[in-house]
Amino acid sequence: MSGKLHIYHARGALTDPPEVREVETPNGWDQVEKLMTTLRGILEDDLEQVPLFDTVQMGGEIVRCVALCPEHGKDERKPTNRRATLLWRYALTHHSDQPMARAAAADVLAGTVVILTGDREFLASL
Repeated sequence: MSGKLHIYHARGALTDPPEVREVETPNGWDQVEKLMTTLRGILEDDLEQVPLFDTVQMGGEIVRCVALCPEHGKDERKPTNRRATLLWRYALTHHSDQPMARAAAADVLAGTVVILTGDREFLASL
């Protein structure tokens, strides 16, 4: 079982595809820790899960996901990630009945954002 990391760099153009890396389902604590270290390196910060960003449109279909951003991205004045913010706003439309979704829709993501997709086992291991 495996998954993919879709890496959206903040400075990319709206039409730029993400950098994609294949990853295996972590089996055991050592592999989970290795994946978390890799993600911290990509984001250049501690990880923060993006609230209500649990689906993403890819290849014409909506798939389950987990989205991570730098915990201190805005505090460190990292550039706005327009591509990831647009994908997040689309995901928020599936949560329009939740008050948090309305508040989040006015927010932006800053810095590099990683969207993890994969089979049920991979997403459950995160």
